[in-house]
Amino acid sequence: MSKIEEALEKATQERQGEAPTARSTAPRPAAREQAATEVEVVELDPLHLAENRLVVASSPSLGTSDAYRQLRATLMLAAEQKHLSFVVTSPLQGDGKSITTLNLGYAIAQEIQLDAVVVDTDLRRPVLGRFLGLEGRPGVSDYLDDPDVTLGDVVVRLADGPLYVSAGTVRLHNTSELLGSQRMAQFCADLRRRFREAVILFDSPPVLPAPDAMTLVQWLDGGIIVVSAGKTSRRALTDAVRQFGANRIVGVVVNRSDHGSYGYGYGYHYYYGGYGYGGYGSETGERDG
Repeated sequence: MSKIEEALEKATQERQGEAPTARSTAPRPAAREQAATEVEVVELDPLHLAENRLVVASSPSLGTSDAYRQLRATLMLAAEQKHLSFVVTSPLQGDGKSITTLNLGYAIAQEIQLDAVVVDTDLRRPVLGRFLGLEGRPGVSDYLDDPDVTLGDVVVRLADGPLYVSAGTVRLHNTSELLGSQRMAQFCADLRRRFREAVILFDSPPVLPAPDAMTLVQWLDGGIIVVSAGKTSRRALTDAVRQFGANRIVGVVVNRSDHGSYGYGYGYHYYYGGYGYGGYGSETGERDG
């Protein structure tokens, strides 16, 4: 059975109400185990994670967590069994892209055959460190600003979760130029080489106010657009897709606040292979970032 078939079978079991496994005890691939032992492991406060809606980490048995596992399965199908890197962005601020990135990173990291790397490249308004309770760590901006900073200096392992790279401690002003630099291309290439068994997610600024996401995607394999029903206008989504490039978009995640089958009043839909057409819908609830 292929990884895609296994993922889809797991998603089907979760939709049918079978209890998901928070983290498998099956052996990991050797390449992943080696990568895991080469970075610092950081323990996080479960209460802080819960308060910041990192449900896959804090409440893996909730229906909202199942939604991210279903999104993970759909993303694996879109990736066609390749280990890829994606920009996660949105048309405007507040559509939930950052919370989506972190929860999806945790969901991918729970896969037996896969790992995840979550990178905060929203250098204009970084929030992942605050959500995780890991503010003030060196990260992308430090790497871009100082040639002596290496990849090993900025990558940590979140306990029972994905690898993580913060936005960094250096305040940068010419962010789009730096994200389009050869130094950033080297950073992305080094991540791929070092963590070969990983899906890499780059949390990036919204598309319409800043060019950073469009600049960054040239080093990656595509983008995921996060929007919020009742907040993001059709025009904003259309403009964002046109500006980002429809051919670069793997799918669209729609956070919904009007209803939800799990009783949380929120949801998303993941549109596989394009924007705004078809797809399987699941429930979650993210509005920040």
